[in-house]
Amino acid sequence: MKDFHIITCSILQRETEKILKDDECFSGIGLSAIDSMLHLHPEKLHQEMKKYISELSGKNIVLVYGDCHPFIKDIEKNFRCRKLKGHNCVELILGEEPYKNYMKNEPLFLLPEWLPRWREIFQNEFGFKSTSCARAFMHDFRKILLYIDTGLIPIPKTDIHDISVFLETPVQIISAPLISLKQNIINALKEERSPPDDS
Repeated sequence: MKDFHIITCSILQRETEKILKDDECFSGIGLSAIDSMLHLHPEKLHQEMKKYISELSGKNIVLVYGDCHPFIKDIEKNFRCRKLKGHNCVELILGEEPYKNYMKNEPLFLLPEWLPRWREIFQNEFGFKSTSCARAFMHDFRKILLYIDTGLIPIPKTDIHDISVFLETPVQIISAPLISLKQNIINALKEERSPPDDS
């Protein structure tokens, strides 16, 4: 599969690397990652994604992304690439039905790559300088924190405790093996694609 290259959000980089490493059927597939913080700046993410794709001219590209910016459908249409099936990175990890079931509890999902940067995101990017503002926001829109343990790093208990206290919201830890993500990647690799739209 030397003609294939995967571009992943860094939030799933560790998990994607594990999948590619552990199965010979993925031998020869290249991998690049884009910083997950760009999700907070959709136009920058769009431009960075186009830059990566342009540098991989001639490759069949798989995007390990959900619907992460409003231009991603145009990327699929206009370039020689395909995106995984799913709305966001959490659905890619959990699978469609488990994701829908967990969403019934109105959670805020916490992923291993993202969690160590939670203070930076809440305080610098979201602008919650005080715990009272963050807690008010959280209690209006979310009922619980769900940490997704993909089994590749030790559970960051200190970070989990600290964000739970900061948001005054309970945390549940759920185990998520990489079965759904792996199958999603396999399906994307097998998918037939038409040539890029040059119109």
